[in-house]
Amino acid sequence: MSIEQLPLEIKKCFLRELEKLVSKYSPFSNYPDETIKIAISISDRVGDSAIDELDVDYLLEILDRLNQYSEQVVEYFIWHNKNLIGTVSLEKAKEQIEEINSNGFTMLENYVIYTNENNRQMKREIAERMLTDTYQIDRLFDKDELIEMWLNETSQEDTIRDLMKLGLEELLEQPPEEAYVRKDGTGIYYASIE
Repeated sequence: MSIEQLPLEIKKCFLRELEKLVSKYSPFSNYPDETIKIAISISDRVGDSAIDELDVDYLLEILDRLNQYSEQVVEYFIWHNKNLIGTVSLEKAKEQIEEINSNGFTMLENYVIYTNENNRQMKREIAERMLTDTYQIDRLFDKDELIEMWLNETSQEDTIRDLMKLGLEELLEQPPEEAYVRKDGTGIYYASIE
């Protein structure tokens, strides 16, 4: 059925909705095509649902800042604020992306975000953090192991080295998840370290 065949009232409703939609998105027409293409590319990588939940004014603010921040920072910013507990500023997102780019990971309060699960420094920091938490110690070691470690005077450093030999999924209580894939094909993953 074409629009010409619809009753007049339905046509009016359709046109009102279309007018609302056009007015909602008309501010985007003020941006260069290249900026819009970058925004669409980011949306494809972090997921449309992350973008859909953002306010239009907020999206316009992000578009205004695309020339100040790299695509990596903006896509991380959108993904982080949609999927993790708490929000992060664009400046903080930039710092975290720089850390991921230089170290291969960043540690947040309750999460680790990384590009390679075999990163030794990341595993070390996770193991160190876990050895300060009684819940994690209880989860990782049974009582017999703890007694044996105590009797053998196993050092914290030896324990950390043993934990680093585990796969990341074994070390963490919950398996890591893929956050998104960067433009260059690098996967960004995250896992809870609570």
